Amino acid sequence: MLLPTTFHVTANDISTTQIELARKHLLGPAEENAGNSGRLTLIEGDMTKLSFTDQSFDAIFAFYSLIHLPRTEQTEIIGKIARWLKPGGYLVANFANSDLEAVVMEKWLDKNDWMFWSSRGKDETLKIIEEAGLKVVVGDVKKDEVDASFLWVIGKR
Repeated sequence: MLLPTTFHVTANDISTTQIELARKHLLGPAEENAGNSGRLTLIEGDMTKLSFTDQSFDAIFAFYSLIHLPRTEQTEIIGKIARWLKPGGYLVANFANSDLEAVVMEKWLDKNDWMFWSSRGKDETLKIIEEAGLKVVVGDVKKDEVDASFLWVIGKR
């Protein structure tokens, strides 16, 4: 497979801080104010509100993000992602390995933060990905450094 010599990256985060860090480290000074360059577009906001033309992307990466949506919204965004991928395109994402309807940690990172997680577990998540029209190429569970298990998926349209 030949890789393109040029590419365009569209990045999304709900966090203003994360978008500002990306802008600072990935865009040149002239491009910072515009929010995009010829190869990078930064979109601040809720991932569930994103809208792209079908078959817009060669690959979509979702690391430690989809797990913060309620389970029904995870299913909906997986369906959107499948439509946004070009034929032969890839989804690379991770999910929680266990079946969690909703977990809220009131004190996340510091006393003023909170965090939400949900998951359907390995088998149900892989089924949802396939029902969305993606072939699961990889569906492996791996433990991270603090003993949390994640389902890592590569799906192909």
